[in-house]
Amino acid sequence: MKSDTTESKSALTIGIVGGGLAGIAAAVRLSQQGFKVSLFEAKRQLGGRAGSLYDKASSQWIDHCQHVSMGCCTNYNDFCQQIGFDHSFTWSDTLYFIQQPQQVFHFRASQYLPAPLHLAPALWNLKFLSIRERISIALAMEKLARQPSNIKQTMDVWLNNKKQSQQTIKQFWFPVLVSALSESLDRISVSMARKVFVDGMMCNRQAYPLAIPNLSLSELYGERLISWLTDHRVALFLQSPVRRIERLDDLWKVKFSIDQSQSFQHLILALPWHRVSDLYPTNLSDTNCDFFKSCSKLESSAITSVHVWVDRPITELPHVVIVGRLSQWLFARPQQDSASDQSGFYYQVVISASREIAKLSRSEIFQLVWRELCELFPQAKEANCLHSRVLTQADAVFSPLPTVNEKRPPQKTPLPGFYLAGDWTQTGWPATMEGAVRSGYLAADYVLEAEGRSALGLVPDLPAEGLMKWIASS
Repeated sequence: MKSDTTESKSALTIGIVGGGLAGIAAAVRLSQQGFKVSLFEAKRQLGGRAGSLYDKASSQWIDHCQHVSMGCCTNYNDFCQQIGFDHSFTWSDTLYFIQQPQQVFHFRASQYLPAPLHLAPALWNLKFLSIRERISIALAMEKLARQPSNIKQTMDVWLNNKKQSQQTIKQFWFPVLVSALSESLDRISVSMARKVFVDGMMCNRQAYPLAIPNLSLSELYGERLISWLTDHRVALFLQSPVRRIERLDDLWKVKFSIDQSQSFQHLILALPWHRVSDLYPTNLSDTNCDFFKSCSKLESSAITSVHVWVDRPITELPHVVIVGRLSQWLFARPQQDSASDQSGFYYQVVISASREIAKLSRSEIFQLVWRELCELFPQAKEANCLHSRVLTQADAVFSPLPTVNEKRPPQKTPLPGFYLAGDWTQTGWPATMEGAVRSGYLAADYVLEAEGRSALGLVPDLPAEGLMKWIASS
């Protein structure tokens, strides 16, 4: 949707620059409160880093990386309910670990034991680990829950201090934490690791189940979302890159496309952290410039996804945690209506923290992954690979280093009526869809408060249950 005039005749209340999850979440909350919102996105699709591209060979939309939600993601799950997308996910209360061919271990918690003991059956089922190793992991998890959240230490050091063996690190801590935080253990802070285990698994029996989209991300955040937004008075400007932001007459003037502009009373900048300083208002003094430049100091980590189409199923499992290999997760993706008859069966392999592997050619990465699939799944040896695609996002997420929270800015900036949103802002969460939605909700709340309204707040975390009421608070 484009503006019919070069300059808007009247200032719309809210402008949002960036159509990723953070910007969309802010637009949803503000539009539900009766504000007129304009949302600017440089690409032709919404979703930002949670996006897709069209693969001509298979006639399918393929995601840059597989995104999942969890029971603990209370704000993202609320966001999906608000826009009517909560039925677009398949929930799974079982994780399938595989280490050797045809040896699948079911990680499934008890619905009857109190937290955190509900994880005991799940951990016990990981029999590729010895009994001693499983007990050692359980004791370390309990110590992690008691650990202060502000400790400045990397997880590799912490695990070594807690006498975790190289076997338990390689076959349990690594696949769980690296896939969740997309960093190597020597670059993951203990506080972020604690977030994964305590909030994501231990505190509540409903925290750990996965919610996997039934659609590609382009479909999930495509026409249905656009219809919802336009029905709620959100003006969408797709393929409209913002080129400059200025402060004029107590309004924020956004210049976009070639010669168009609009002005707003409030402006939310919902871009990746490395783009924020590029749009610092050009006609303001440098007094607050350091606040915005500090955002670019966040370090990033890469995620690589390998998309494979084969002529027959290679596993009946919907998803697999792959232990001790280059490949970390395998997802069986649903067939899309647009898929060609020759597209076959579609799988996606995810490799998090892939900065080193990304130095290889796409062909080399595919060959490494395909070799592992053939080793782990006998059906793959009989299958013909019809097509493959390797995608790498170099700046997929910010790195969860021990000092990262000190560098993450709040949503409210020193500039009046100017706010930030993004999973990289202060949300208390790592780089996730949950963190992105939280940031959008928080930025929207600052707008509400500036307009004399009460903030709506975040959806509460799942409450600590059972023994975790005492363990997590001790």
